[in-house]
Amino acid sequence: MAKDARAGQRASIARTSRVRQERADKAEQQRAAAARPTAQWKEQERKVEERKATERASAEEKEAAKKAEAEHKREEAAKAALKRADDVKKKTAQRRERQLQQDAKREFNRKAEGDKIAAAKAEQIKEAARVKRAEAIVGTREKAQLSDLVAAQRYQTGQMRAAHRAEIESHRHNIGGGHIHHAVKIGAIDAAERRDLKALDQQRNSIAGRVTALARPGHFARQEKAIAERHEADRMTKHRDHEALKERQFTAMQAARLRQAHERKAGMETHRFETLALRHAQQTSRPHQVEQHKAAMQRVEARQVKEQDHKQERSNGHDRDQGLQRSQVPA
Repeated sequence: MAKDARAGQRASIARTSRVRQERADKAEQQRAAAARPTAQWKEQERKVEERKATERASAEEKEAAKKAEAEHKREEAAKAALKRADDVKKKTAQRRERQLQQDAKREFNRKAEGDKIAAAKAEQIKEAARVKRAEAIVGTREKAQLSDLVAAQRYQTGQMRAAHRAEIESHRHNIGGGHIHHAVKIGAIDAAERRDLKALDQQRNSIAGRVTALARPGHFARQEKAIAERHEADRMTKHRDHEALKERQFTAMQAARLRQAHERKAGMETHRFETLALRHAQQTSRPHQVEQHKAAMQRVEARQVKEQDHKQERSNGHDRDQGLQRSQVPA
């Protein structure tokens, strides 16, 4: 458009120059006509006309050339504009294509990154599930171990208490048996005393006894006293033996109770130490046990995936073979 404006301006300037030249020529002709004769004026007018015609033709040719040049320039400008428009369209299309490619690439990368993040999250979830299952298995095993240990400790405590009760019952039985035996022994002494006194009475009531009583006054009283003292001495001996037995049994019972208290305390300390040692061992070995169970779960999952892939491949191969067989069957 700027080139067309400049070309129009140059054409306007050329027309203005031509009009001025024509006016100058006309004024010159008038001056010449006034100064020369008519023939010369005619000749000169003819020459002027020829020159004007020549100039007019030249001007027309120049005008046509200018128009042709302007038309050519307009065509070139139109072609250049079309070319620029085509270039703009091509560049726009190329830019749009590059933009689409970049968008597709970004979308692909974003999707790949999203898939990667989703796979990582899924793997994290699986890993957390495996760790949770492994911890549950290890926790169940540890609870079972503690339960077994507590059961064994309770059994040991029950056996100890039963043995202690049996020992105390044995001492009590010994004390009770001692009472019975003491009563039996005292009853035997009393019976012997009664027998001796009865025999002494029989001897006193006999003829020889009466004679002896007359000859030796107080003899049978002394004999009766001696019998009573002898049996009383036996009774005292049995009482002392019985008291000594009770003392021995009581002392043994007290010593047994003290020893049993120490044994129970030592048993409780042993059980507490065993429980602490088991818990420490479980706490120390728990990470290793969890890792072992987790690795076992991973191996099982990998084997299942491999078997599933193998089954899928066999299924695909079977379907492909069936398709080939159907395609080979003639119609």
